[in-house]
Amino acid sequence: MKERKKIPYVTKTLLLKEINCECPFCGSMEVECFEVHHIDSNPLNNDIANLLYQCGNCHIKIEKGFITLEQAVRRKQDLKGKSWKIIFGAVTADLHSGWKAFDENEYAFYNDTNQTTNPILNFSLINHLSRTVILKTIRVRYKPLFSGISGPPPEPRVLYPLSRYHISLTNEVNVLHLQNPILVPAQEGFMFQVELSQGPGNGLARPFRGRKALYFTFEFSEGIIINAPTVYFNCKSEDEGIKLVMLD
Repeated sequence: MKERKKIPYVTKTLLLKEINCECPFCGSMEVECFEVHHIDSNPLNNDIANLLYQCGNCHIKIEKGFITLEQAVRRKQDLKGKSWKIIFGAVTADLHSGWKAFDENEYAFYNDTNQTTNPILNFSLINHLSRTVILKTIRVRYKPLFSGISGPPPEPRVLYPLSRYHISLTNEVNVLHLQNPILVPAQEGFMFQVELSQGPGNGLARPFRGRKALYFTFEFSEGIIINAPTVYFNCKSEDEGIKLVMLD
């Protein structure tokens, strides 16, 4: 029988955090049945780089060779620096909406057309969980910014939107419970669109004008909440100075 060295509790906690409380092979979340595997088969080597946490069944598969050493090493490498959760990817303006991003801030948009159009934003996120989740709610906190008198703005695998949702900014906090929620498969990126308007109705109530800061929150099943970076319209930040223009 090989001599063993007790694995510190702190090390086990770090290993559990590394796999986000999910077996990295089968996705089991029964952490009370998880076991530590020594990748080099040396029970005295408790270096965290040599340890892998998985469920008891998958541990047996490793010991019996059903999960190879190469697979175990590769899975440990995949875990390094990986965020096992849903992460925000990007927000861009739909090409046909007439809105463009400022060069200085990719999350700040302006309308470069002579027509007043509602902005349509593409949100891209990635589900790093090993299970499917459902996007259920989109929440937007709305903050109008002082506009003043401003001159013209400065010159400034593919994901396709799965669905478009319309949100009319009528309150400080606007909540849209999705009638057609998005089913997000495990380990997949996804994109959806949010069309914004001001006032009640179908988006034609009032032109979408003025400086604005919007704070998007996306709520998924299992209580998962993701916050997007602040999105600005007709300005680059909340602290952007007002530029006065003298007209002849």
